[in-house]
Amino acid sequence: MKRLKIFLGLTALMFLAGQQVQAQFYDKGMFTLGYNMGLTTGSANNFIGEGSFRNFSVEGAGFVKGGFAIGARIGYDNFFEDYGRGTWSNGEGSDITANKYNYLNTMNLQATFSYYFNRGGVIQPYVGMGIGTAFVEKRTEYGMMYDGASTSNSWNFSMTPEAGVYIPFGVESDWGATLRVQYNHIFFNDVDVNGINYLNFGVGITHRF
Repeated sequence: MKRLKIFLGLTALMFLAGQQVQAQFYDKGMFTLGYNMGLTTGSANNFIGEGSFRNFSVEGAGFVKGGFAIGARIGYDNFFEDYGRGTWSNGEGSDITANKYNYLNTMNLQATFSYYFNRGGVIQPYVGMGIGTAFVEKRTEYGMMYDGASTSNSWNFSMTPEAGVYIPFGVESDWGATLRVQYNHIFFNDVDVNGINYLNFGVGITHRF
């Protein structure tokens, strides 16, 4: 609940920032609410191999010149896997028989830099990069009462290259859909995870202003 309140508060700040971006650049900008399907890769996939449908993002940007836009994004990604009941090493020199659950939650706060091709067209492809920091919560739970020793919470540098397309709902419409693929890399290291990497396949509702 606390993380949800933080996410909603940052969302409100993002909306205000988007309005400020518009005032600063004296040009059109955009505000996007995104929903993403996530898939871990690399060592993060060894920790959690299940895909996630609990990923959301909020972002705003303003066009500086031509198709080049600068903005900010907040992204929340939640990964979970139930390994079932078994006998597991608890990382403290002993074993425990219980259900094992792995969790990996990230909150990305990034500045974004994007370039839109064919701006004003029916289909507007774009490429972009997000750079910033991410809060990572990684933990393992055994049963209902036991927290594993491999619990880690920290802020880490993050980068997110992406490519996608913006499709207006009409020639004169201020609303449209954004489809994209993002590759998230968080510079996080732990005993069993060397770098958190995951793909997001996203769809968003975009408002141009």
